[in-house]
Amino acid sequence: MLSKFFKAICTKYPNTAADIQQWGNELAAKYPELVNIPDENQCKVKAGSSSSSSDYILTKVAKELRESLDTNIFQDYHGIEGELERSTPEKCVESINILSKAIGNYHKQIVFYSAFQGELLNAVKDCTTTNGFYKLITLTNLSRSHCYFLIKLHLLTTRFPKLIYCQRPLRYFSKNIKAIETVCETDKDFWSYI
Repeated sequence: MLSKFFKAICTKYPNTAADIQQWGNELAAKYPELVNIPDENQCKVKAGSSSSSSDYILTKVAKELRESLDTNIFQDYHGIEGELERSTPEKCVESINILSKAIGNYHKQIVFYSAFQGELLNAVKDCTTTNGFYKLITLTNLSRSHCYFLIKLHLLTTRFPKLIYCQRPLRYFSKNIKAIETVCETDKDFWSYI
């Protein structure tokens, strides 16, 4: 979709092609989830090609999950306040960088905390009726469909704990939950152990 957009700009303004290409590459590096998003016409699978299309999706998801693994996301920064120094400008910069790592580290744990929400939602669902569960959901800031997604994510990360180390946006997991499950089932030995 983005490549179509950039091609249209390059066609209309041919002198900007190099700049547009550079900006496109920078966007792709910063937001990899925007790359290779099929447009609606590409999503319509022709008869007989669904197998190759699903194989492509599974291969892509497997590659993206493995590339996003980072076992250092659970580094503990608790109590770091005492280590931060303010004595010189250089020490302040070092302290700022340490804090940036700590902040970034907690943002990277989105899958872990979302799966934890799913665990709690599953516990509520198990101890109440369907109607009671729906009423309790209204007390949260979550939609019903998102709650069910979080429960699925919890069940998936329970079976395949290495998924909590993946640094993909939650939207990626929501969009590809079936493919992720298939990828993990296919390579159980890798995804089942941390």
